[in-house]
Amino acid sequence: MKPAVVLVTQFEPSDGSGGEFKRLKDGFDLRSIDQNAAREVQPLYASKDGSILAIVAGVGAVQTATHITALGLDPRFDLTEALWLVSGIAGGEPTRCALGTPVLTDWCVDGDLAWEIDGRELPEGWPTGILPLGATAPYEIPAGPSGVFGERYECVQLPHTILQWAEATLTNLELFSTPDSRAETQRYSEDSHEELPLQILTGATLSAVRFWHGEKMNEWANQWVSLFTQGKGHFHTSNMEDSGTLFAIRYLSEIGRASADRILVLRTVSNYTRPPLGFPATSTLLGGDDEAYFPGYEPALENGYRAASTLIHRWLSSDRPIGSDA
Repeated sequence: MKPAVVLVTQFEPSDGSGGEFKRLKDGFDLRSIDQNAAREVQPLYASKDGSILAIVAGVGAVQTATHITALGLDPRFDLTEALWLVSGIAGGEPTRCALGTPVLTDWCVDGDLAWEIDGRELPEGWPTGILPLGATAPYEIPAGPSGVFGERYECVQLPHTILQWAEATLTNLELFSTPDSRAETQRYSEDSHEELPLQILTGATLSAVRFWHGEKMNEWANQWVSLFTQGKGHFHTSNMEDSGTLFAIRYLSEIGRASADRILVLRTVSNYTRPPLGFPATSTLLGGDDEAYFPGYEPALENGYRAASTLIHRWLSSDRPIGSDA
């Protein structure tokens, strides 16, 4: 089987209500592949004509790295010319993203590989206890490309030609919002003195397995992304998987099982990474029933489907980018 698209989502609720995958599964009539002879860790799905192969790769970078590597090594599939489309929900930087915003990723920065000192024990003057691995102070990258811990891999720039193609493809996409998502976005308008528009954006994602939240952590995320991209990237979304997914695809590319030049990461904003100014972090981390607070969940899922399906349809139509990295 030689699919044109490999669709990667991360989670589906066990109650059947539908998460990142269900709309795409139904929209493209993706069906489970016979598991009897399967070697993959997670169940796989495919379109009837075999043009789309899909996986729900799991939550957290360890799961996605494992499952994507297993998929790429499966001898039943030739993925060398496939577009890898990672589609999922994310936290969003409230000064840049309205709830429900689809963000195409230009940089992915790993937020887990680090020294960490408990925030209650910080040296005087330190803004954070999270330091780049091997550093001696916050927001300092040790000299040289490698050190005692080996070659650095915290920062990945996504392929430019594919990204430009995706931006052009989604230019006129109609987006969905709800009264609740618009009201929650408006609660943050005090930061910029005007409500953010709901539109397609391009920006950096910070990938960390910890589901972090709060004003101080949000400041760290902005600084961390700027540090590792040398000021070229701007923090837009947070997620828990993409560093693992991208590491796996790059490994598969190195051994001739995939193409690292054909990757798109699409994240839609389901919640914010900090509360409105003056509110405690717990107020926008936990809901009324002590559950995670996702005020933009439905718009994020719907807009993720609209954007991802538009990209897939256009790719399958053979209207694909041509360039040095595609």
